[in-house]
Amino acid sequence: MTRQSEEDHLRTEDFFRERAARANIPEALRILDKAGFESPQTGDELPAVESQTAIDAALDKVLRKAIRTKHLLRFRYKRQERIVEPHDYGVQNGIVRLFGWQVGGGSSGHVPGWRMFDVEGIRNCEMPDKCFAGNREAPTGKHHRWDEIFTRVKPPRNEDGSL
Repeated sequence: MTRQSEEDHLRTEDFFRERAARANIPEALRILDKAGFESPQTGDELPAVESQTAIDAALDKVLRKAIRTKHLLRFRYKRQERIVEPHDYGVQNGIVRLFGWQVGGGSSGHVPGWRMFDVEGIRNCEMPDKCFAGNREAPTGKHHRWDEIFTRVKPPRNEDGSL
């Protein structure tokens, strides 16, 4: 970090500390309580996530079906074939992504293992006639945060048919 950027950083930090010291929390909450429930007026809508509109409709259909039916996926990603149990499909940090357990193919990391794939980078996606049991527990117990989940794999069924 350069000396100038360090000074800018400290000035910004001071600015926010001063503003926080003057905050009137009860007044802010009173104002927020007055928020209306009307729909946005024309022109006030949130912009659509650009990458959502760029998803190929056929790929979207395959990803949703594979998750719903718990089928493996085979596709190319970053010049390597991947074989994946798809688990979560949605938008994360404004990017449409697929989160899955990679069971085969190439990777720069250990296989099997969890992988996050930017959907726009997935090529030649197909759904082989091979299923997997369902969701897997995260060893850390932590899960990814998503802006929006389109679909998520369901837990495996018990022998009695319950989830």
